[in-house]
Amino acid sequence: MTGLRWLASPLTGTVGVLMGLGFLSIPLCELTSRPAKPEVVVADAKAPETLSAVLRIKLLGQAKRVTVATAAGNNLLDLTDQPAGESEHDAVIPLARNTTELTLTVDFGGSAEESAAFLTVMPDGREDQTRYLTGSGETSETLTFTWPAH
Repeated sequence: MTGLRWLASPLTGTVGVLMGLGFLSIPLCELTSRPAKPEVVVADAKAPETLSAVLRIKLLGQAKRVTVATAAGNNLLDLTDQPAGESEHDAVIPLARNTTELTLTVDFGGSAEESAAFLTVMPDGREDQTRYLTGSGETSETLTFTWPAH
């Protein structure tokens, strides 16, 4: 009977529990420390992603003409005889690597005074970003908008 008494000791119970945890640790270690398989995404690099957005134009002075075009030359917006103030317009902008370049062209007329135009891009599901240009007469600038990857 003395041989079976050692099975009832707390030390034997502790060793049994530690052995069970040791056996479980091997598959748990494999599950938790295995490097994730990289997700392969094959995308056509020539075709940029498009995103619905609202373009907000804020003019500090009256403009004869306001145009917003993509880097490829597609007109997103073409407005004539715009008063000073804000206006919003729906557009579909191209995104290549979470970046878009829009060319803002404003004709402030024959006035020699400098004025400014602000372009805010408000894409669906991304933060709003504002860029501006200043100048007199006809002024054009390419504005770059970049959003963090999702």
